[in-house]
Amino acid sequence: MGKFLVFLLALIVFAAALLVPVALTGNLNQQGFDKIFKKGEAAPPVAAPAPDPATPLLRAIKQQRDELGKREAKVREDEQRLQTMQSDLEQLRDELQGILEQIQAKLTEEDTDQQQRLAEVAQSLSKMKPRNAADTLKTFSATEAAGVLRLVKDRDRTKILDSMDQDQAALILKTIQEPRI
Repeated sequence: MGKFLVFLLALIVFAAALLVPVALTGNLNQQGFDKIFKKGEAAPPVAAPAPDPATPLLRAIKQQRDELGKREAKVREDEQRLQTMQSDLEQLRDELQGILEQIQAKLTEEDTDQQQRLAEVAQSLSKMKPRNAADTLKTFSATEAAGVLRLVKDRDRTKILDSMDQDQAALILKTIQEPRI
């Protein structure tokens, strides 16, 4: 039995040698004992995969690519709108050019008609007696009288102006000498 006591004593000393460091580390609790004796051993926790350092970069690149795609679509839309506006402007310009040509043709026609009417009046004045022609021109403005007298032959014009009041004749002569617009 002495040997048994020695064995038991050695076993107690061994257990104490194990328990003292465990107690000093703060693991002398149920979990600590379970760890030591591997009781209720659970599967080791599955470590989450280490985050891939490229993942945030890939997300940022994808986000930039999406933003660039949106910008590119907006630019294409703006270009299409500009092309539409440009074609509309060209169409309006063509319409305005046509209207301008019509106006110019109408003005030319009116000028021709007016020149023809002035020529007819000038011819009528040439056929009148100078005194009657002078009396008729009194009702005209100086500009109108000058326009008509420009078309009358020089000899007839002189006779008509000679039959007029001097002030009126001077005003008409002055208007005749002014450059035409």
